[in-house]
Amino acid sequence: MSHEQIAANLPENVLRAKGYSLWIVPEKKELDELTILIQKLSERFKSPLFVPHMTLVGGISQKEGEIEEKTKRLASNLKPFEVELEKIDYEEIWNRTLYIRGKDSSLLSYAFERSDYTFETGNIPPFPHMSLAYGAFSNKSKEEAIREIGENYPAKFRASSLHLFYTQGHVDGWIKIEEFPLK
Repeated sequence: MSHEQIAANLPENVLRAKGYSLWIVPEKKELDELTILIQKLSERFKSPLFVPHMTLVGGISQKEGEIEEKTKRLASNLKPFEVELEKIDYEEIWNRTLYIRGKDSSLLSYAFERSDYTFETGNIPPFPHMSLAYGAFSNKSKEEAIREIGENYPAKFRASSLHLFYTQGHVDGWIKIEEFPLK
């Protein structure tokens, strides 16, 4: 079943987002490992592929130039830090149907707080997580996937930059705008 067929069988807002999003994307080794995991789950669930990421803020509706300037300032006020990943979990929300919980830390919380303040989103409290699959799947199939994955995913990764993505519309149309190194 194609992404379009999945999307056709779900409510209009499923597999779709609005505006721009600011992400933390793992560095090379962990990025590769998580990409392979997401690819395997995409094949299993016939779900869309996406870049492994932890969303700091989504649904930003300001003008792109303004968002880029704010992101540049934000990145210059954050230093690189470690993000720890805990256990895999699931929900009934399309973009958290299967994900790895992020362990809250003072630096990660600060990144969320500064992002919220910079873009005036009101998204606090943060929910650090890294999605592994998007869509709507049975709890049984998600529990089976969790058992099969076990602890075969990175326990942590280094956050060294912020990634601005245009996330308007369907997941397949999301595009990277720019990467902003942390100071």
